[in-house]
Amino acid sequence: MILVLHRFMVRFIFFFSSILLTACSQNPSRQLTDQQKIITPWHIHEKLVQRITKYETRGTLSLFSDNHKLYVHFYWQQSSPHHYQLVFTNLFGITELQLIQDGTIVKFIHRKVKYVINEQRATYVIYQLTGMKISLENFRQWIMGLPGDCANFRLDEQNLLREVYWNAASRRCCILYIEYKKAFGLPYLPSSIEVHQDNQCIKVKID
Repeated sequence: MILVLHRFMVRFIFFFSSILLTACSQNPSRQLTDQQKIITPWHIHEKLVQRITKYETRGTLSLFSDNHKLYVHFYWQQSSPHHYQLVFTNLFGITELQLIQDGTIVKFIHRKVKYVINEQRATYVIYQLTGMKISLENFRQWIMGLPGDCANFRLDEQNLLREVYWNAASRRCCILYIEYKKAFGLPYLPSSIEVHQDNQCIKVKID
């Protein structure tokens, strides 16, 4: 039972990492963004968020899939746009996976076993594990409320990101931004996100 739970935990962590980092497909015919709206308010907000180079946050992830339900904690620390780490821990505080990007070098650390590869190789490795092509740049932007490479997105009434659509391994995926928070001196940033793919749903709560 413990071995099965551990394997499910590992699959979940890699699934979460990949589904949030997946490179977006461009699909002009499904473009949902109101171009008139993004010219002024959205671009202003986008520029404010892009100016944030150092960012640190933590939260919880909840996975719902068929009869499975799983909770993990995560910690995200960014010192610059291409220098960051993402750490997953279980409910007992044990680190399950650590992903560190230092420029073009990416490190995966799982149960004290370290893999050091370049950014392009990381895309291939995660594709072998998950069947999805990964863009490590996207997670950095999505967790801050930016669409990344995706052109297919929708804004809410406050001109904040509401929905992002993309294709992963011929499957339709969607990210929903449920809530935002406003901290002193910062623009609105996401505090609740849902990721949907097929019958799987991941709920992300950001502290």
